This record gives sequence, C-alpha cells and structure tokens, in this order.
Amino acid sequence: MKLNYVIRQRRSAITAVFFLSAAAYFVYAVLSQHEYTAYALVQGYMAGGAGAAGSPPTATNDDFNTNVRILESNEVAQDVAAKLSDADRGQLLAPFTHIFQFGATRGVAEILLEGRIISPGPSALNIDVGFRHPNPAVAANLANALADEFIRQLDALNNQKVQGTVTALQAQADEQRKRIDSLQAEMDEITQKYGVTNIDATSTTVFVSAIEELNKKVIQNKATMDELVLRIQQIQEQLKDGKPLLDLNFLSSQPHIVSLEQTVQTVADQYKQLLTEGYADDAPILTEAKGRVEEADQQLKDGVVAAAKQVAADLEVAQNNYAQSVDRLANMQKQTQDLSQQRAKYDALRQDLDTAQQMYSKQQLSIADTQTNAKLNAVTYTIVARAEAPPAADPLPWLSMGLTSLGWGLAAGVLALAGFAILLPPPAEQHQEYERRRRRHRHFHSSSSRR
Repeated sequence: MKLNYVIRQRRSAITAVFFLSAAAYFVYAVLSQHEYTAYALVQGYMAGGAGAAGSPPTATNDDFNTNVRILESNEVAQDVAAKLSDADRGQLLAPFTHIFQFGATRGVAEILLEGRIISPGPSALNIDVGFRHPNPAVAANLANALADEFIRQLDALNNQKVQGTVTALQAQADEQRKRIDSLQAEMDEITQKYGVTNIDATSTTVFVSAIEELNKKVIQNKATMDELVLRIQQIQEQLKDGKPLLDLNFLSSQPHIVSLEQTVQTVADQYKQLLTEGYADDAPILTEAKGRVEEADQQLKDGVVAAAKQVAADLEVAQNNYAQSVDRLANMQKQTQDLSQQRAKYDALRQDLDTAQQMYSKQQLSIADTQTNAKLNAVTYTIVARAEAPPAADPLPWLSMGLTSLGWGLAAGVLALAGFAILLPPPAEQHQEYERRRRRHRHFHSSSSRR
C-alpha cells in the first residue's frame, strides 16, 4: 500500500516530528502551566450551643453534605461571576487564551466550576473553600469570593427555613389582627354615633344631664308660648269688643309705647293751653297744634298695632322654638334608649377585643420563640481565615503533562505523515518496484508454507 510505503520511506522524519512536537509541548507546559491554589477556611457555628466539634455526627455530616451541594451548585459560580469587575474578569480569563487553545474560550462560570476546590476541615462543620488558577492573586480573590457567596446563600437559605417555620403561625396572627381591627372598628362606630369617647357609666350621666337641660328648655319654651297665646287672645278680645289695645298692660307698658303716650300728652297739653289763651278756632297756631295732637295720636295707634303684630311674630318664633326643643328632647331620649341597648353590645365587643388582643400577644410571643429556636438550631458560617495569595505554585502534574505531550507528538506525526503522503509522494516506478517485491515476498512465503 502507498501509505505503508510512505511510512517506511519517511519513518525517520515522522519519528523526529513526533519527538520534537512532544518535547516542545512538554517544555511549554513546564514553563507555562504553573497553578496556585488558595484556600479560605469557613467554620460553622450553632447558636444553640453546639459548636463545630460538639454536634452529633449524623447532623454535622448532613450539614457538611448540604453545604457542599450549595458550593457545587451552578448558582454560586454564576453569582460570583456576575459580581466580578471587568478587571477581575480579565485577570481570570487571561491564562486561558493561549496558542494551544482550540475552540471557543471557556466562560467565567465554567472556569470557576473547574477551578473550585471543596474539602473538609478538622470537623464536618469546617470547610476549606479553595480555587486553583495560574495567577496566585486571582486564586486568593476567587477563593474568598466563593466563600462569601456560599455564606450569603446559606444565610438566605437559613432565613427561608426560619420564615417557613413561622408561616402558619404568622397567618394565624394575621387573621387575629384582622379580627382585632374589625372589633375596634365596630366599637369606634358606636362611639362616633353617640359622640362619646367611651360608653360607660359616665356616658349615662352625660346623657341624663343633657335630657334634664332639654326638659327645662322645653318647659321654658312652653311657658313663653302659653304667655304669648294668652296675649294674642287678649288682643283678639279687645278688638272684638271694640276696646282700645292700649288698655292692655303688656302693650302699654312697652317703653316705646310709653314714650309715644308721653308725646301725645305733651302736645295735647300744648293744644289745651292755646285754647285757654282765646285763639280763634281757625287760628293758624291752633290749627297747627291740633295737627300735632292728631299726628302724635296716630303714631301712638300705629305703635300699638305694631306692638300687637310683634306679639304675633313672637308667638310664631316661640312655637318654632318649642317644637325644636321637643324634637331635640325626643331625639335625646331615643339616643339614651339606644345607648342603653348598645352598651351591652359595646361591653361584649370590648370583652371580645380584650380576648383577641391577649391571644394575638401570645401568638406574637410564639412566633418570636419559634424564630429564636430555629435560629439557635441553624448552623451559621463565617470565614475564620481568608485566602491569601500562595507563595509557591502547586506541584506539576508530570503524568498528565507527559500524556498530553505524547498526544501532541502523535497528532504532529499523523499530520506529518499526511503531509508526506500528499505533498511528497514517492515516484511511481519506485512504488511499483516496491509492490512487485512485496508480492514476490508474499508468494515465496506462501509456497514455503505449502511444502
């Protein structure tokens, strides 16, 4: 075959390419593939009193396995990757963009998952969170970042567990709070309806006093109205009998009526004085004096009529006041009766409110105790030793480097063989001579075996 002939003819060159490629990669790996591993020590603590070494073995082993699963989750790597600055991201990716890199560059989260190291410490509640990277500073920075993110997620998980333990209790407390608000609203509605701050014995006293005052007011208004009605009757009788209204004392005693009477008397005396002086009946001075007497007398009559009309107006006002006072008294009496009926309801509401508030207080204490117990039983973690840049690199993986070098050499040899077969094929006559010799050789061996 042509390929076998090429191998026989070029085996020295192919072998040289194989060893040179393997040696070149091995030297490159020795010079460039230095990795540093930094560790951050994370220690658990139970607030209930059990420390890292004092918890039961089963519980601590379960805690360790749970925490390892958190650290191994993709969420931790993705959250750390999302929080990296551009400078930190560039330093993390720098060693993975080299000439021997084939395919797409790995992502930050993928590199974090590959370089992350999780190992137990002296006890199951101690965890060493490490990171391996060619840059020692990056290794320390990422180890601390992974530890910080682990603690943050574990705290969030603990808070979620604590909240889960009180969800049912909190729902009951919320319902009780709604009941308290409803009872208080009913009580406030009653107090606002009757305009009091609290319905108790003093409220009854207030209403009784108000009723007494209103009752006095009704009696006063009734007396005023009756007096005015009597005066109206007297006025009507005077008019019916044709007697002057001025004879009524309640009219004649009014100050303006008294003043008008005095005026009439004065001008009448003046007129009489003129008559005694012997003036003729048609004398101007006597006529003028007579006119003043008539005018004063008319003003007196008009004043009496106006006073009588005012009595009628006062009666209308008094009747209105009396009706209003009677209505207010009736309303107040009705409110008092309603208040007596509502007091029993109010007292029942107050008792229910007191009971509900006491139950709500107990529920709040129960929630606080449950949260405290859950927090005491939860394991919290802190970083007791933050990672620092390691001074020395990790030991080189000689076996892995050797196998990888052999792989690079084999690949280079195969490429060299393909290049020789395609670019430098052997002459056709030489290959034909080789094939004839190979067939004769096979025929000779076949004949010898038959003998």
